[in-house]
Parts: sequence; C-alpha cells; structure tokens
Amino acid sequence: MSLESGRKLGLAASIIAIMVPIIIVIAYLGFFVSLLSSFSSTLRGSVPPSTPFLPFALLGVVIAAGLVGFTGFVLFMVAMYNLSKYYGEPAIFRNLLNALIAAIVGSIILGVIGVAFVFIAGSLASSAPAPATTVVWVIPMLGVFILGTLAIAIYCAVLTRRAFVKLADRSGVDSFRTAGLILLIGAFVPFVSYVGWVFAALGYNRLAPSQPLTSYPPYTTPSTGMAKRCPNCGAENSADALYCRNCGRQL
Repeated sequence: MSLESGRKLGLAASIIAIMVPIIIVIAYLGFFVSLLSSFSSTLRGSVPPSTPFLPFALLGVVIAAGLVGFTGFVLFMVAMYNLSKYYGEPAIFRNLLNALIAAIVGSIILGVIGVAFVFIAGSLASSAPAPATTVVWVIPMLGVFILGTLAIAIYCAVLTRRAFVKLADRSGVDSFRTAGLILLIGAFVPFVSYVGWVFAALGYNRLAPSQPLTSYPPYTTPSTGMAKRCPNCGAENSADALYCRNCGRQL
C-alpha cells in the first residue's frame, strides 16, 4: 500500500472532521439569528420577513454535513488501512475496526433497550399515574442511555487512541500520539475532539517515507602498507588510520 495515498486520505478525512462541525454551527447560528429577527419584528409590531424554507434549508445543511462526515469517516478508515499495510502493523487498523464494531453493536443494544422501555412504559401508562410512570421508567431509561453512550464512547476512544499510538510508533510522528490522547479526552468532553483532529491533520501532513539506513561498502585494504585490525571489534583499517572506521575506538 502507498504511504502517499494513506497520507492524502487521512489528511482529507481530518479536514472534513474539522470543517463539518463548523458548518453545522454556522447553519444553526443563522437559523437562530433569523428566528430572533422575526421575533424582534413581531415585538415592534411590524410584519416579520417570511422565511418558510429556512427550516428545510437548515435540515438540508445538516443532512449534507452528515453525508460529508460519513464520507470523511470512510476515508479515515481506508487511510488507516493503507498505513497499517505500509508500516506492517495490523494493530493500527484492527483497533479502529474493533471500535467500529463496538459502536455498531452498542448502538443496536441501546436501541433495543430503548424500544423495550417505550413499550413497557406505554403499557403501564394506563394503569399508573403519569408522574409515577415517569419516575419508574423514563428516568432509568435516560440513565441507561447516558451511561451506555458514555461507555461506548470511552471504549471506542481507547481503541482509537491505541491505533494512533501504533501509527506514531511506526511513523515517528508524535502528533498522532497527541491526537489519540485528545480524542480520548473528547469522550468525556466532546468539543475537545475537535482539537484532536487538528493534531491528526498535522500528523498526516508530516508523514514521510522512512529513510533507509546508509550502507557502506566493505573496506578494502590498500595494496600498499599493512592493515590495522581494531582490537575492539576486529574491523580492518588502513595502515595510517588513528581510529577504527567501524566502532570509532582509537587504534
């Protein structure tokens, strides 16, 4: 697998992860500014501007951002797969694959639990007062969802950090190590993850092929003069050498 393809795909995925939240925030800010403007016009007694398509525009932006974000995730997985092949480290991609599987399975389990709670609460709503139903079923349901979501996020963040640490070890780019740590913190404080993707983008941008070690041809003893053999490593040196060409010890 090509290092350059992994680098470019990873950089593109990181940039998408950085830009998508910005686009969504700008869209929501525009929506709320429009609502405030309409509300202000109503208070002044004037006719507020008609914006019937604004909610649909916001929904379209959110859906488009979601599709772009999903595309970025696919690019990220492909990039890490390519890099795991290039560096010969399967753990780079395997950790991310395990995180994806855990997220899917965890989401399905939480969804099943949520549906079960809804049906149970609905069946008991007719026989129990509404406040009692809320206390007995709704609050535990919210607790299960919050704790379950947090557990899944932490587990996936741990696996993602392991993948970035492995990539940092193989590539020698410490930005990946920092990105993994910040993404792990982002499992507890979500907006911090944004900074993690910035470091990931820096890491992908700094990726470069590993420089092979310089190999020197074997030393050939000159035809004239006696060769000096190093008493430390046994390497042969020229007759006028003061230091061993192999280990550097004084002859």
